[in-house]
Amino acid sequence: MKSITAQVLDVEEYELNDKAGAYDAFKEHGQPYDRGAADAWYDRNAEPHYYPKGSYNGERVKEEQMTADQIDAYNAGYYIHNADPSYRKYWD
Repeated sequence: MKSITAQVLDVEEYELNDKAGAYDAFKEHGQPYDRGAADAWYDRNAEPHYYPKGSYNGERVKEEQMTADQIDAYNAGYYIHNADPSYRKYWD
């Protein structure tokens, strides 16, 4: 399958879309928005992916297998949360 590159938006645009419910279908555990937020939480680089059966359950779906909407949802989860410096896992 050919890779679909989604345009990265400004954080404000992601936040507006999020408030409008654009990513609601992608927020369940393991879905693209959730995985983007998790990558921001653990201070990992953005790497669009998701798990169709929940986080780490089932086969990982990579960016080149994702739709533009799924990539957009991942990016929203990542960039919204990455912009908030208090949204980080602190290791003791």
